[in-house]
Amino acid sequence: ASSIASGEKPELDDFRNLISQKIQNETKLSKNVLCVLLETTKSMAKLIKLKKDTVWAFILKNIYKPLFLKDQKFDVVIGNPPWLSYRYVESTYYQSFLKGLILKEYKLLSSERAELMTQMELATLFFARASDLYLAKNGTISFVMPRSVFVGDQHHNFRKGVFTPRMKVVKVFDLEDVDPLFRVPSCVITAKKGTNQYPIDAIAFEGTLTQKNAKLAEAMKSLTQTKKKLEYYEIGQRSFLESQEFAKVLKAIERGQRSPYYEKFTQGATIVPHSVWFVEPVVHPKLGIDPTKPRLKTSQRAIGKAKKQYADVSMEGEVESKFLYQVATGSELAPFCTATLQIAVLPIEPAGAKYRLVRADEAQRKGYSGLKKWLVNGERVWKEKRREKATKKDLYSWLNYANKLTNQSSKAKFKILYNKSGKYLVSCVVANRRTKLKIDSSEIGISGVSADDTVYSFDTNELDEALFVAAMLNAPIVDSLIKPMQSRGQWGERDIHKKVLELPLPRFNRNNREHLKIVDLAEEAQAKATKLVPELEKRYTGIGKIR
Repeated sequence: ASSIASGEKPELDDFRNLISQKIQNETKLSKNVLCVLLETTKSMAKLIKLKKDTVWAFILKNIYKPLFLKDQKFDVVIGNPPWLSYRYVESTYYQSFLKGLILKEYKLLSSERAELMTQMELATLFFARASDLYLAKNGTISFVMPRSVFVGDQHHNFRKGVFTPRMKVVKVFDLEDVDPLFRVPSCVITAKKGTNQYPIDAIAFEGTLTQKNAKLAEAMKSLTQTKKKLEYYEIGQRSFLESQEFAKVLKAIERGQRSPYYEKFTQGATIVPHSVWFVEPVVHPKLGIDPTKPRLKTSQRAIGKAKKQYADVSMEGEVESKFLYQVATGSELAPFCTATLQIAVLPIEPAGAKYRLVRADEAQRKGYSGLKKWLVNGERVWKEKRREKATKKDLYSWLNYANKLTNQSSKAKFKILYNKSGKYLVSCVVANRRTKLKIDSSEIGISGVSADDTVYSFDTNELDEALFVAAMLNAPIVDSLIKPMQSRGQWGERDIHKKVLELPLPRFNRNNREHLKIVDLAEEAQAKATKLVPELEKRYTGIGKIR
């Protein structure tokens, strides 16, 4: 390329001879391959002339070196693969390529669980592919991995050892309690080719390093080591790795039997962007507020939590009060009670036992002039901020993604709620009814309560059943049982989702005295929490402190 940039114009035969001198084996390149290489060389020459070639030599080497090395096999492969979820890969072409590798070639995810694809960590794919391409028959591979391989649903096949090639994990270093290290908990997986067998020898390291990237000899002075055996466990359809001692805890429950409430709980709606939907009333200094069509503006809380692209969005206008709802999010849930719920404009109206969306054109036809103007403004914001992505899903499709808004009950009297993620599982019961929100000397009508996607909810008319389920979900033993199934983040355990309902939590039985006693205790707890939480809200802003 440098020669061409200097003015040379080689013919294909000249180029063939040059390339032959570079290749140290008897490989014969076809005319097609030579043509591709020559065109690549010419492209490189243009970049050299433009002085834009600095990164491309590096990129080209990273393309051919892995292909060259795969023809050799290695006794030891050591690596720190990229920790990147599939959903963050921007190229749709590359996503398609990765999907084929994950589902078909390496079988890291079964087609029945393809919905987990977006959460798939590429680290396990690199582990499988490096083992396949580079590892000798009796070789050893050792990779630094995210600790989510212990618990993430997307890594079930990896834990179970049913991916290709078959790999036998021979040792694990658990680095969860080493700090400072990475932003997420990590581990080291060492394996050979073969059939996976449990228990697996593991060493748990614990301690605080004197500095990040400390040398090994220095780090070992700060760390304690504990040998343990890692076992593979399944609860319902969830699997995870945990120490053998955890088996004693599992004896207390009936494994393999989901709670009958598993299908009843659903994730709430994707009420985003927050700057469009979450509001607070605007009180006129002289005229006060119109209770039937109050003036609203984007809430300060929504502005404060807005993503960067929506940081400058603040809407204001009058909206008919029948479209105002309280929204329960994970940021308000406490045991047996909620902090003050947020208010949102939701373009829905009851349709039988559920809801239906009201778009801007229908709002105009029905005379909801305030809602119509609000929605038109929201559509404008959506198109400006989403740009070409706005053509794939409009404002309403995103709000009602998978019908998670309209499928919520418009008639059920109570909602049982619990948090989608967090260090601790918390649950409460809220009444789903029309209420009045006091604003100075006026009152605004609120049509009911909706759940957003940071909570799971179950709608019911039975208060005793609701209290019973909330009490079970708040029980410390239940929280401890799901801990090994939770993935860990920088601040500890996080994802809960429906893992808790893999436990055999029983259906409420009014004829069971123990169940009725639990209801009585839940009523007492709810009364205490309802009195306590408003006082705590005055002292603390974070829900963690309130909990």
